[in-house]
Order: sequence, then C-alpha cells, then structure tokens
Amino acid sequence: STAAGWLAGITCQTALQFRSVQNGLFTDANTWESKLPASAIYSPATRRPSKGDDSIFIRHAIALSANTTLPLDQTVIEPAGTLTIPATSNLSLFTDNPGYELVVDGTLTVNGNIFGSPSSSVNGKLAVAGTLNLAGQIIIDSVVAIPSAASAVINASGAAKISKLQINNLLGVNLNGNLDIINALDLQNGLLNIAASNYIRLVAGQSPVLQGGSAASYVNGKLRWQSFITSDPLPFPVGKVGKF
Repeated sequence: STAAGWLAGITCQTALQFRSVQNGLFTDANTWESKLPASAIYSPATRRPSKGDDSIFIRHAIALSANTTLPLDQTVIEPAGTLTIPATSNLSLFTDNPGYELVVDGTLTVNGNIFGSPSSSVNGKLAVAGTLNLAGQIIIDSVVAIPSAASAVINASGAAKISKLQINNLLGVNLNGNLDIINALDLQNGLLNIAASNYIRLVAGQSPVLQGGSAASYVNGKLRWQSFITSDPLPFPVGKVGKF
C-alpha cells in the first residue's frame, strides 16, 4: 500500500541446497551451484545462498566482502573448505532449527565478528572439529569443540574473544595464542591444551563461569581470572600429564 506514504512488499524464494564450485566471494552467484533438496543433480546457481535455504556446503576458499553483514544458518565448512570474515565484516548466525548453525570441519578465519541472531546471548551455535583462526570476536550462545578424528585447533591473536567455549572432543583442543572468555568455559570431555607461552583469561565484569571440569577434561596450561576484589572464589580445573 502507498496510501499512507509507505511501500511494503514480500519476496519469497524456494529453499535450495548450495555447494561451492570455486574459490570466491560468498555473495557471488558464480561461486555456487544449487539444487532442490529432493534432487540429486546440482546446476549452476542463479543467486547466492541466503538465510532460510536448506543447507550450504563450503568446499573451497570462500570470503565475505569487506563492510558486509551476512545472516547465515545450516552451513558446513567441509575439510578442504575455508571461510574468511574480514575485519570490517560480521557474520550473523540465525537460529531457526535445532543443532548448529555453522559446522567447521575445515578452516574458519574470523578477523571481524560473529554474532547470534536475534539475540547474541541465546542464539547461534558454532561447532568446531577443524581449525578456528580468531583475531576478532564470537559472541553467540556457544562455540563447541565436537567429537572428531583429531584435536580441534584454535589459533588466537589480537583481541580474540569468545562468549562461551565448550570442550566436548575426547581428543581435545589445542590453543595457540591468548584467548578471552566472557561468559563461560565448559569442560565436558577432552583437554584444553594451551601453548606454553599463552593463556586463557576469564574476563571480569562479564560474569564468566567455569562449568564441568574433571580428570577427563581440564585446562592443560595457564588459566587466568581477571577479578574484582568483591568477586566470589572460583575453582580452577587445571592439570598436567593426566593429573587433575
């Protein structure tokens, strides 16, 4: 209607499955091929993937454009695939189905930001079985190191920050660099191995909590707690060479 001086409209499109066919920008249709979920045959894509599509498989070196905010869900970075988020760009993980919005079997490089949508505190789950290169921040419900055939790797640099990190991989997680946790560190299964010159820091003022922790899952390295004088005591689930 334009009677009141405004214009409204609705655009609908069929949900498709996408997979990358070459290195390129996420927003370039030429990067992708697509198909209906029930079909076995992919064809060259006529548009880029978007939030609400059935599933997205990244098999090549894919990047967001600079100064971009992209909503995303139901996406898998396959073992040979990479996804790069530039320093000036944001990825918004939109929760509309149970499970993980983004699964990293390959490599995810975050120089910008990842947020949960519509709320960063309760939306957005990211599973890591491969490598996470983090120089920016991931503020979502949780980053989970899931069971895999090898240890997951987090390479942190700059002002690397994660809201909640859960360790649930029997083979553990190897952290290179310093990493801030602002909400929770949850130790369920597997060790969090930290390089000798690095540490994890629980950041004061954000109510960070430690969850879990046992002889089967602890911090093998340096754990710091940035605290106020009025802060409550906090047990440290640390260990070395199987001693917890």
